[in-house]
Parts: sequence; structure tokens; C-alpha cells
Amino acid sequence: MGVPDFGLPDNLGEFASDVESVRNRMNGTGSMVDRYEDDLGDSRVKNALESFVDNWKDGRAEIDGQLEAVKDITDLVVETIRDLETDLESGLQGDGGGGGGQQAV
Repeated sequence: MGVPDFGLPDNLGEFASDVESVRNRMNGTGSMVDRYEDDLGDSRVKNALESFVDNWKDGRAEIDGQLEAVKDITDLVVETIRDLETDLESGLQGDGGGGGGQQAV
């Protein structure tokens, strides 16, 4: 018998790492501006970007926390479904792991 399939999307397991990638890029905004400082030309451009980065820091912490929570929840959902599928498969194979036996009346 095959593994029970609860329709877990193939890419859901990758979603958590995608969210983490977004967090890392978001948190690296300030260092990215610093790397291109000499290429920005007019100091007003540099000042405007630095102002953006400073203001961005204020809201970034909240967004970062929310992204981390989404990543953690996604990891938990994937782990729970995979564990459930494994338990059900064990029960269907008759090794007693799934508790699928008949009860006495």
C-alpha cells in the first residue's frame, strides 16, 4: 500500500526557506545601500536612501517577526502532516504503530 497523501503541496516544504530568504534580504537593505554609496552620485540620492533605510528600520522589526512566525508555522504544518502520513502508513502496514486494530466489544 502507498503512503497516504493529504495533498501537501510539493513546494510547501520550500516555502519556509523562501520566507527566510525574504527576511534575510529585507534585513540586508541597509548594507546594500552602503555597498553602492560611491556609485550613487549626488549626495542627495545617498541622503534620501539613508533616510529610507533609517525609517525602514522602524517597521522592519514588526515585519521580521511576522515573517519568522509564518516560517515557523509552515515548518510545523509540514512536519505534522509528514508525521501523520508516516503514522498512518505504519498502521496500514500492520506494525501496530497507527492503532488501526479492532477493539474488543
